Amino acid sequence: MNTYFGTLKFLLFINMKCNICGSDNIKFINELKPYSDLDWTFNIYDCRDCLARFTLRDKNKNYFDELYGKYAHYQSYFEISDIIKRMIDKNQLGLCGLYLKQWPSYRAAIQFVEENDISKNKKILEIGCSTGFLSAYLRAKGYEVYGIDVSEKAIKEACEKFGPYYSTSMPDDKIFDLVFSCGTIGCVDQPYNFLDKVLSRLSDKGVIFCNAPNKNSMLVDQLWLSTPPPDMISIFAPKTFGIFAEKRGLNLIYKEDKNKILATITYPIQFSSLSATDFLTRMKYIHPLVTIIINTLKNSIRWLLNKFQPSQSLSQYGLFIYLHKK
Repeated sequence: MNTYFGTLKFLLFINMKCNICGSDNIKFINELKPYSDLDWTFNIYDCRDCLARFTLRDKNKNYFDELYGKYAHYQSYFEISDIIKRMIDKNQLGLCGLYLKQWPSYRAAIQFVEENDISKNKKILEIGCSTGFLSAYLRAKGYEVYGIDVSEKAIKEACEKFGPYYSTSMPDDKIFDLVFSCGTIGCVDQPYNFLDKVLSRLSDKGVIFCNAPNKNSMLVDQLWLSTPPPDMISIFAPKTFGIFAEKRGLNLIYKEDKNKILATITYPIQFSSLSATDFLTRMKYIHPLVTIIINTLKNSIRWLLNKFQPSQSLSQYGLFIYLHKK
């Protein structure tokens, strides 16, 4: 019986292609069981051509009922939208911006809009907007911003709080000048197809901005980053996006964020424990200033560590990608 299943697994593997670039030049790395209390196991592969690491979701399983129902990471977005709503209603946009810029991906998106002098009549789309708080902040600043997300629950929350600017699907009647995605590209089933759909809605001088999980940040023997499948299923190298850009005649600019505090995780972890929030997480939602003060202290500690620690590691999710048409 074991021989039969081993042969079947081998036959399935030899017919596999990279879930990102489509190459058949892939290598099986190992199995990953991310959670000790859930019967989920994922085969992890490397693509020798685009240098990405990836896994596949079982199409017969509805993972997202679990993830969106109990996963603390997703539940926090509802809390954050409450905070942003209160600040927007009080016209505290300066404080709102400081609060959002504590997250590197949100900070990069806001800074891109501000530093590139995106005019207020340009159309902007946020993909993976969750409960809509980031695009709501930009809209409050005067930009024409729309948001989409796969979660109907999150979109319902966004529309109720911030207005009818959110949907679970791409708007058919709009072309966008800027499309940004914070933490989404590693979670979609087929990243190249995803980016192609975005390109079809991009204006001639439009820009795509996203942050991606960075394979170059991994240790030699590290199997996966700290966001496990089935949530995140792809980890990218700069070359992954270079191949995409070259085949489609796009300009690519990328940068790799550095972080000297190396965060690793040992799998399996207990899924049920993720619904609990620690003291600092609860403090986050008392008042925005509390979070800003806490993170200022944390960043000061990081700065001191950077001063006295010569080695430098890359941030797990700090591969920032900018794509635009030539």
